[in-house]
Amino acid sequence: MRIQKGSNESVSWLEAVSNTWVSGTVYYFTGSDWGNAYSVLGGDAAADAMLNPWRGYWIWLYDAYAAYSLIIPKP
Repeated sequence: MRIQKGSNESVSWLEAVSNTWVSGTVYYFTGSDWGNAYSVLGGDAAADAMLNPWRGYWIWLYDAYAAYSLIIPKP
């Protein structure tokens, strides 16, 4: 996936972390059927993590006033 901040060119996840656009940690919640707990994908592991389409994820954005886009290219 790629991250775009405002009208900037989109960049890789690791470059967005390096640019301090986003945190290097992805948070997700497992529902009551799967343990009812918050979990994290952190550091470089987040760059290679497999995201499940039925799970909700949160990403910390450093600039609350900027427009961000998450770009998921076709496989």
